[in-house]
Amino acid sequence: MKKIIYPIVFSLISTLSLAAPVDDLMVAVKRDSDISARDLIRAGVDVNALDKNGRTALTVAIQEQSAKVLPVLLNARGINLSTPNKYGESPLMMAIISNQTALAKQLIARGAATNKGGWSPLHYAATRGNVEVMRLLLARDAYIDAKAPNLATPLMMAAQFGDEAAVRFLLSRQADPWDRDTRGHTALDYARRGGKEDSIAMIASAQRKRKDPGKVRPLAPLSPASAAELRGEPIPEDPEPIPMIYPPGQEPVTANPLP
Repeated sequence: MKKIIYPIVFSLISTLSLAAPVDDLMVAVKRDSDISARDLIRAGVDVNALDKNGRTALTVAIQEQSAKVLPVLLNARGINLSTPNKYGESPLMMAIISNQTALAKQLIARGAATNKGGWSPLHYAATRGNVEVMRLLLARDAYIDAKAPNLATPLMMAAQFGDEAAVRFLLSRQADPWDRDTRGHTALDYARRGGKEDSIAMIASAQRKRKDPGKVRPLAPLSPASAAELRGEPIPEDPEPIPMIYPPGQEPVTANPLP
């Protein structure tokens, strides 16, 4: 019986001993104690360890806006700049949505991931109307038409929650004004929902200039004359007409010839 109990007790003690330093680091972060945080990291505490709420020390520092601890964490050896919280938000996304622009710029410069499945940093920057951060994200290959779980794009977020400057910037970078979410709504619908008159006008204009890919018809085949002209060849004098192929049952009805 003792042989069974001892390993279980040892495992429990080991788990508690590992959890305690992580908890100490989280306390230091919340108190914005850079000295305590540095000492704990030097003592070997895993800077990427998760607390009971699934957060890293960096995530907590951004959430608490612990200005003195953040440089300690960012300079810690082996720190992961992109570990998400339990909601799928990366440290960069949290910095953006909480308007910590200087920190967001620092994370981007240090190589934080600019793309991720679902909601992305660009979605969050567009929601805040932060053109400066959006420009930096796109310079680091952020996908401009990233799709959220409901297929919403950054342009849609800018249209409803951001401002006309964000909408104008995304459209100037060729964001697709015809993208649709799971309900079939485009960025124009989002702008109307947000009551953003300037954004409504800009997106409507962009849609007029760019055909809806859902309604574009396949190109008709070129006639022999047009094909020859395109190839730089002599145009045939009596080109044969292109045979028309109709779906079954939709052939045109021709009049009966006179007797």
